[in-house]
Amino acid sequence: MLVFLLPAFSDHLPPELLARGTPERTLAGITLGKSKLSDVMRIYGPPTRQVRAPNNPEWSGYIWEISSSKIEVDFEHERQGDFAHYVYIQGSDKGRLDSTGAGLKLGDDISSLRHIYGPRFQVITSPDVRIGWENAEDFKVSAGGRLIVLQWRSEDFSLVVGISDIGKIVAMQLTVPECYPSGCGQ
Repeated sequence: MLVFLLPAFSDHLPPELLARGTPERTLAGITLGKSKLSDVMRIYGPPTRQVRAPNNPEWSGYIWEISSSKIEVDFEHERQGDFAHYVYIQGSDKGRLDSTGAGLKLGDDISSLRHIYGPRFQVITSPDVRIGWENAEDFKVSAGGRLIVLQWRSEDFSLVVGISDIGKIVAMQLTVPECYPSGCGQ
């Protein structure tokens, strides 16, 4: 379960703020619901460390520390296979680690985000805003006090972007919908 430690934000955006177009599914070369741990290891090598949640044996988290960047990937162990359900990146390393499938990169600004995804998103500002997973301490990340949240109407994939004090993207988190892959209400 994704935690947004801010009282003004629920897990779904209102309809007027839902992004249009195709939901983002790729971050740092990892496609949610498709990439397996072996795929990620082919790109980045063995993880720096693994995190397990004692109260959730279905969950495994992996962390890669590469140069001045960090990548965190969550895998849910399901009958269909172990697929990535969450990707988080932060830092300043340029190259394969730094972008979404649509081309938003670490270091870009809000105008780049608007150009790529459009104007429909929510901005959350608070000195205590944090993003991450409630069941693994390593997966709770401070994001500079300002976040931009994008969700898509069709599936509720969520892209959360951390913005620095000077307006640059310093972190990105991509998550699958709560009911993925079967869909809610089915």
